[in-house]
Amino acid sequence: MSGLAACPIGCVPIVWNNVDLPDLGPTVPYAEILDDLARLDFAGCQFGRGFPEGDELAPELSRRNLRLAERYWTLPADAGGLIGDPEELLRHGLAHLLSIGGEVLVVALDGGADRDEWAGRVSD
Repeated sequence: MSGLAACPIGCVPIVWNNVDLPDLGPTVPYAEILDDLARLDFAGCQFGRGFPEGDELAPELSRRNLRLAERYWTLPADAGGLIGDPEELLRHGLAHLLSIGGEVLVVALDGGADRDEWAGRVSD
């Protein structure tokens, strides 16, 4: 096998437990999510809502032959830019990534509740 067919494929657990809209459906226990990922033959996943922290997660993944591919981390922002100390926020994100055995930190801006009012708008 070579090329794309040889690449490990993962799935984001937001499919089961929506982070942005937590009341969208009933909360699915993390063990069920990991069991589903293994049954569907995914190689791994992103850190998800309700997953155990720190050393508790590694054995759960290992038992199912899964890996934690990434941790999604947001930096708070508003229309004026970043809020707080971005370096400190990133250090906190990296520390969390390492504590759960993740491989990649994915960083995005979190515009907050007022995001829709200013996102994609052009000033006159």
